[in-house]
This record gives sequence, structure tokens and C-alpha cells, in this order.
Amino acid sequence: MSPNSTSPVPSGVLPIYKPAGVTSHDVVAQVRRVLGKQKVGHTGTLDPFATGLLLIVIGSTTRLVEYAHAVNKTYETCVTLGATSDTDDLTGVVVPQAATAPTQATIEGVLPAFCGSIAQLPPWYAAVKVGGKKLYEYARAGESGAAENVRKPRQVYIESITILEYRYPELKLRVTCGAGTYIRALGRDIGEALHTGGYLSALQRTRIGSIDISQAVAVADLTPDTWQKHLLPTTMLLAHLPRFILPAGNVAQWRQGRAIDQVSPLLPGGPIAVFNEAEELQGIGQYEATTGRLLPHKVLEASQPASTAGPPAGG
Repeated sequence: MSPNSTSPVPSGVLPIYKPAGVTSHDVVAQVRRVLGKQKVGHTGTLDPFATGLLLIVIGSTTRLVEYAHAVNKTYETCVTLGATSDTDDLTGVVVPQAATAPTQATIEGVLPAFCGSIAQLPPWYAAVKVGGKKLYEYARAGESGAAENVRKPRQVYIESITILEYRYPELKLRVTCGAGTYIRALGRDIGEALHTGGYLSALQRTRIGSIDISQAVAVADLTPDTWQKHLLPTTMLLAHLPRFILPAGNVAQWRQGRAIDQVSPLLPGGPIAVFNEAEELQGIGQYEATTGRLLPHKVLEASQPASTAGPPAGG
């Protein structure tokens, strides 16, 4: 299919490998040039120095990006000990610190404190908004010292941290974490806990939910005629959600945006991926426990093929 084709573009997820030295927005723009004037988005950026898995969403899948933020992500990173950086990574001003190399046993004793639900102070060079401005805007204006009180810790969740290799000063880790976690801040804080200082000298995202970096393709390998063979089902973004199968008699009612009455069995709260009996994604619903109704939250205009994301929650 050429970029100027009038045929509808399939919706879905393109797993892209982002190289170092380009922004995530650059990658989105490159993909858009291959696909032509189509609706294209992403599920979360990577820093320019970072590499790895970037999920590009196509067509109506762009409406479901908010549900992809809830999945865990896995990173492999190198923390360089014995120095700090004003950006918490290798792109900033690196300042060596006088430090004694910790043993691996010492590091293993420190890491559990960073697992689970923890309070994390975002890096100054971050896009999160505080007081109406992004943190990096304070930093670039030289206001970080005066504005230190605006930067507040945030609760994040880190599922696991595994040491892959340690040869001082390089500490290589695998980290699986929830939304909003800054790996740069994690490297900084581990360095502080070890009394050595620390910053990220490498970062690669290897997994987002059920999608692995082994499925990723370089933008340079995409063409207008072949990109669709790399397209993953929209439902791979939703593998973490409970599922509900609409009875055939309720599909038209759902597509009109009307609530489905007397849903049985009971469904959990939160978003629910809704399918028809042909296992085609119809949208996202919300169960209303007080009335027993399934309320349409997002109704897709076109059916999406299902994936093998687990058994349905009801129907």
C-alpha cells in the first residue's frame, strides 16, 4: 500500500526500535512519513540517549493509548558509580566523586530499598510539570536552586531490580517498573545510597507489557508496502485488562453508546476490554456495580482482531 492510497489503514501497534541520538518524536515523524497522512501516536517516549522499544500506535488504536500507560516496563541500564551528573545521565555535566568501590554484596543489600512502592524525586531535566512549568524549564533557566521546593517526590512502583553485571564503576541492572518511574532518578538514588554518586551511562527499554524488544523493527526497514507485516493487534496493548464478551444481541446497543444492562457475572472495577463473540475488540467499558450495567467508555469505529491475551472475564 502506498502512502497516498485511499484504502483504510489497519489499526494496531508498530513495535519500533529507537536508536540513540534521536528523539521519540523524531521516530514518530519518520514512521508518519512512511505511512503517509495517517493518525500516528506513541505510548511513551524514551530520552534521546536511550535506545530500545518504542510503541507506535496507528489509526483508531491512538484512542487507547491511555490504557497502555498502566502496564509495567522493563529496562536494562548501566549506572556509572563514582560520579554525578546534573541531568542524572551521560548527557549532562559529569562531576567525579571521591568514593570507595562498594562490593557486590553491599549493592545487593541496598537494592531492596528501591523495590515496591517508593517515593522518587524526579530529575530536574524532566518534562513533568510543577507549578505550571516543566522541571527542565526551571533547570535551563538556572532556577533549580531557587525552585527546589517545587520539586516534590512522587510515588512510583518498582517490581524488581536485578544485577546483570558489576565491574566498578559500571553497574548493569535490569529494572521492571510501573508508570511514571524515572530510571535516571533510580540510578542517581542508588549511587547516593552507596555513597559513591551515580548516573546513567546507558539505558535500553526491552519490554512494554506483553510486547518484547525482539518484536521491534528499525524505522529504516519499514516501507509503504511492507510495514503492515510488523503490525501487532491493538489488543496487545490491553492484555493487562479484564475481558468481557458481548452477547450478539447487545453489539448494536453497545455501538450506539448505550449501557448494557444486567451484566453477569460481576465484573471488576476499572477499564474492561469489550469484545464481540467473534473475538473482535469493540472498545473499553466500565462496570457500574450499583446498577450492574456495563457503561461504554470508548467505542471503536471499526472492529479490531483479538489476540491470545487470556480468557474472557465474563459473557
